[in-house]
Amino acid sequence: LNEVVAQFEAASNSFSAALDVLAVGQKGTLLALELLAQRPQGKVPCAVLDKVGEEEVLAAVRPARPNFKVRGFHNYRLGFLEAEDWLDPSVEETWAGAEKLLVASQTTVMPLAKAIAARMKALPENGTVLLETSLRGDRDRKRLRASHLTQAVARAYVWQVRPVNESMPVRPFHCAARILQK
Repeated sequence: LNEVVAQFEAASNSFSAALDVLAVGQKGTLLALELLAQRPQGKVPCAVLDKVGEEEVLAAVRPARPNFKVRGFHNYRLGFLEAEDWLDPSVEETWAGAEKLLVASQTTVMPLAKAIAARMKALPENGTVLLETSLRGDRDRKRLRASHLTQAVARAYVWQVRPVNESMPVRPFHCAARILQK
């Protein structure tokens, strides 16, 4: 993670410029969420989470790593906003009273995505939906839970920005993360 944070800092002009981060596979997804949970400059980073295809990943990676292969289809782009658009740390205090959706290893993606979308619809502007998962246990289970969480958020996001019925109201959203030690 320290290496990724250092690369992010260099590529984003000391965390100030907007930057896209590709998360490839479950390992990359968990690492990207851990990056999102960092608190550079004392602010809470925000990102847009969207699913990307193999072609987009290869187009970004192949110039530096010509033999890179994409295995699987759980690949995402975290579009980090400019630092001036990040949240004030005081926002985390408001998260304490927000409704929480728990993501376990057996959580399935579609019902979770529908629950996220339903809660988003009922929220006031700048409202919060929390998703929580454990980062304890073996590596594969942590990655699985992070992957399910990410798949559901990405699916709910797509429903908001590319709805099937364009006459319906939409509510695009940003993601933030934090890691709590319990």
